[in-house]
Amino acid sequence: MRRNWSISALLVMGALVAASCGTDAADTVTSTLPSTTTSTTLPLVTGESGGAACQYTNPFTGDSECRRYVGEGWSDASRADDCAAPFSSVEGTLVSNGCELEDSVGTCRIEAGQPGETLTFYYGGDTAMLSQFCANPGGGVWADSGESAGAPSSMGDDVPPEAAAAAIGTATVAVKPECTDASCIASVVEARGAVEFTPRSQAPRTGLILFPGASVDIRAYAPLAHLIADSGHFVALVPVPGGVSLGNEDRVDDVVAAHPEINTWFVGGHSLGGVAAATYAANERAESIVSGLVLWASYLDEMADLPDIELAVTSIYGSEDGLTTVAEVEANRGYLPAETRYVAIEGGNHAQFGFYGTQDGDGAPLISPEAQAQLAAKATAHFMASIEAGLLQAPDARYAAAADLEGSWCERSQEIMANLASGLPEVSVDEFRAENEFVESKPLVDDEGVVHVPMHPFQIGQHTVLDAPPILTGELWCKHKSQDFFAAQGATPAGDPGSCAKANRAAWEWALTQLTEAERRFWESSGREVEFALDIDHDAGPAWLAGAVDVVRDGPTVTISSSRLVVAADADLDDPRNTGLAYCKLWTPADALRLALNP
Repeated sequence: MRRNWSISALLVMGALVAASCGTDAADTVTSTLPSTTTSTTLPLVTGESGGAACQYTNPFTGDSECRRYVGEGWSDASRADDCAAPFSSVEGTLVSNGCELEDSVGTCRIEAGQPGETLTFYYGGDTAMLSQFCANPGGGVWADSGESAGAPSSMGDDVPPEAAAAAIGTATVAVKPECTDASCIASVVEARGAVEFTPRSQAPRTGLILFPGASVDIRAYAPLAHLIADSGHFVALVPVPGGVSLGNEDRVDDVVAAHPEINTWFVGGHSLGGVAAATYAANERAESIVSGLVLWASYLDEMADLPDIELAVTSIYGSEDGLTTVAEVEANRGYLPAETRYVAIEGGNHAQFGFYGTQDGDGAPLISPEAQAQLAAKATAHFMASIEAGLLQAPDARYAAAADLEGSWCERSQEIMANLASGLPEVSVDEFRAENEFVESKPLVDDEGVVHVPMHPFQIGQHTVLDAPPILTGELWCKHKSQDFFAAQGATPAGDPGSCAKANRAAWEWALTQLTEAERRFWESSGREVEFALDIDHDAGPAWLAGAVDVVRDGPTVTISSSRLVVAADADLDDPRNTGLAYCKLWTPADALRLALNP
């Protein structure tokens, strides 16, 4: 079983001073999905706090916490393994009588309704900050003391998950019919219709018809459909009898007939739904209808192949998918056109292409469902926009060069932050693909004097720059040691400490070196100017984690600012590993290049 990490794992970054929690609440990461409810007022049910649990003390806040193992998937062995190290440096105590309700300030429920569900009780700390990180990036549901976080209804119930329900009609996307119950879906199936998502801001000319995975309620794909529609495309989710898309491919014709205003059609699907979409696309009658095929976590084999068809195809898959594995996608490339565009979502798995819970045999994701939805939707919208514009092409090779710099960029920024006359010792950049593992990491100097700098690449999706990749690294999160740390070790500073802003400027200077003379003249004629604002400083890990790289356009000026955590080397803290820190969220060379080429 995947270790289920709680909100406490998010509170280990830097010097966690309880008094400072919540002071930087304005610096939060907002999801691109429609807003969802993250708390409820249902009372705690009998037995909610009872049963097997792990009691421990958060080593950074000094507050007691208690983790209840609620899900049916927990075994004696997996509970013992999880409780052995709720933090890397802390051993918990397994108890059989659950967690105390008294004095609890609130709870965070992770993986509600799933085999790995946990309910963590907190006995101190700022509830606003705790609830914020429970929801994002923890992916949990927070409840203040005296309330219950509850569990979302399963897809088989009349009420869809909160994320799916929130995507049924918003200010930017119209949904017809607004199906929030199973009987509505049944009526759509009987009428051979679809749940349709239409952008309110424009009359779309492109449309995507999507088939669900086997036995998956179509409402599970509502958040992704909403995001694609927000990008300017019509999306139709096609529910099918018995939850099996194969054999129901002709329902595409009904949707197409109902929307003559759409000029360019795409068909697609998740998992087995992708095979159904491909089956339709291979039919002769589809040649005059379909311009592209979208596969989510799906591949074709000798039973359904399209190698010679003149059709644009994109295959979008997750690196952690245990059901449609990367190896299977690679091994079956020969059954798709040679020009197929393959897009890997780093950290994504199979089930998170929809909001329907976990699947047996799937891999553990390294990113949240919301993050995977944003990346999958943007990659899909990018493909559709490229076909509509007649510009389906390989990304500009300079973006690959920018990506190659990422592994060493935190090393470069460590040099900038330290700014030593004698130069740095050897630096090793340790990449953490999983955000929760990065959260618990720390910069350190090993016995051989090597400086270890943890790095986490934060992906973003984009659909407007068609010669850039649909998914690129938008931020690099780097944990450096500070100049005063090295000075305390006998190093000589060359001047003032560096800043995240200086590292961002270095990314921009690199991007400018990649421009041709014509591109540089075009940039200069655009009137654009790039400014680098002072870093937004934090002295608490959660506030830094909630911060971001802000790229703000105001008239001709583009202002770049970074979130920074600074903890002095002589800070009065119990754990010396939490001192001498200089953390940055950095603008990447790839995103700087995207701006330079597209002023």
